Amino acid sequence: MIYADVDFILALAKKKDWLKTNAKNLYDKYNEELFISPICLIELMLVAEKINEDSLELIQFALKISKLVGDNTDDYLLACEYQKEYGLGVFDSLHIAKCKGKIISSDKKFQNIPFIETITLNNK
Repeated sequence: MIYADVDFILALAKKKDWLKTNAKNLYDKYNEELFISPICLIELMLVAEKINEDSLELIQFALKISKLVGDNTDDYLLACEYQKEYGLGVFDSLHIAKCKGKIISSDKKFQNIPFIETITLNNK
């Protein structure tokens, strides 16, 4: 299974996004393997307001293209460790804790974490 980062979901959901073509290609390749966490849904709700998108539509879209996987309390403890060790923000550290080793993202920070396989959304 492959964790879908918020930038991947947004690239697919938005009418125009500079990563849309890459996101569509990766979705076509991995659509049966994609999963998200509740953290993705929370971040989508926060981002929706900033980018003038409807949060309900974004959440429905995310749930349509990926499987929602539940919470595990250990993930939050790991996320705190990743914040300190890798200098990640709250959402990035939680995404790493929940991705189970594989993530689609344009975030270059994830590529520096040795136990994560990043499927790069951005070809540049």
